[in-house]
Amino acid sequence: MKYRKIFAVGCLICGVLLSGCRGESQKTGQEELTAEEKNPKNGSQITIQLTEDVKLDAQIQMPETGTDSIKEYRVEVDGFDGEEVIPKILGAMPDSGLRTQESSLPDPTYLYHGPLGPEWNNTDGSVIVSSHVTVQTSHWDKIDPFISVSQIGAEVSVNEKDVSEFQEELGFSGREEAAERVSEFVKSITGYEDVRCAEEYSISYQELESRQETLKSLSESDQAKPIDLDTEEWTEADSCYWMRLEQIFHGLPVLSSRVTRQDDLYIPSSVIEAGCTEKGVEYVSALNHFREISSQEAELLPVEDIYQALRAKFERMISPPAVIDEMKLIYYPMTTGRNESGCWECDMLPVWQFRVSQEENSQYIYINAMDGIEIIG
Repeated sequence: MKYRKIFAVGCLICGVLLSGCRGESQKTGQEELTAEEKNPKNGSQITIQLTEDVKLDAQIQMPETGTDSIKEYRVEVDGFDGEEVIPKILGAMPDSGLRTQESSLPDPTYLYHGPLGPEWNNTDGSVIVSSHVTVQTSHWDKIDPFISVSQIGAEVSVNEKDVSEFQEELGFSGREEAAERVSEFVKSITGYEDVRCAEEYSISYQELESRQETLKSLSESDQAKPIDLDTEEWTEADSCYWMRLEQIFHGLPVLSSRVTRQDDLYIPSSVIEAGCTEKGVEYVSALNHFREISSQEAELLPVEDIYQALRAKFERMISPPAVIDEMKLIYYPMTTGRNESGCWECDMLPVWQFRVSQEENSQYIYINAMDGIEIIG
């Protein structure tokens, strides 16, 4: 009996201690948030241990003016008007080399091949204007097969090499200067509110030459899609910057990663890619144009609720060690259906975009900034 009493008292003491530890742990977890993490501004460093294996460690990206003026928008994905866009690219509507064909959009698709005009030093190239705008010079036709920039999920991989190898500045222009010039050009031909460079890689002509040799040495069985390439001579004029840019809509970046959902719902992200050399901009591909239909006030949740939504997600799953190294407020175009003209309509939802990095892989998580619910693909 004596031993039973001692055992019971011991269990009671342990229970009290464990209960106290749990209470203290929860309290400490709340106190870990700094004033800046509770009320972040653009550029604030957020460092929160969400679970034992998952850590949020990112510099927040949001409007400098805060979130009070953010709205929710209904938009139409109306495509680009060739009658407006082509003169911006070529300087005027061409007398020859232009043709049109029917498309699923109200406006036809415009196709052009020939001289690109004074802005392009009258070099030959091609233009397509439809749901997207694509411009490519004949010189970029030579470079393009060896760029080897591929979309893997939502993250960009450059020929499976360490991206730090592609951060050097090229002789004809600094990285920031090139990005600014390309962004302004894309903005001028698309009519976007603004355009920002999200990723930029420099590829020297020596790297292009090396890739050519590698591809030439591969057997057909080693190639996913065998191609017959001419042997090119490479010079400094072929060194280039490749960029991924973001469209800005009412102050926020629009979703710029391709999203494939399990329910096959089409998500019209704004994917923008560009390339430039010492000759100037030589390649642009900009997908989707949005026309505002209506707007309404959007009440965003406190950011603490978003942290908790993230924590709850990872507490419910078994996850290898991961770091969430990006936290960005964006507009996510959630499709609602087609309208009478055949165009898609979307709700532009303010959403927190998180990049989760695990070893060599990464993926994005999207949490609705108004209700804290994850948008699952």
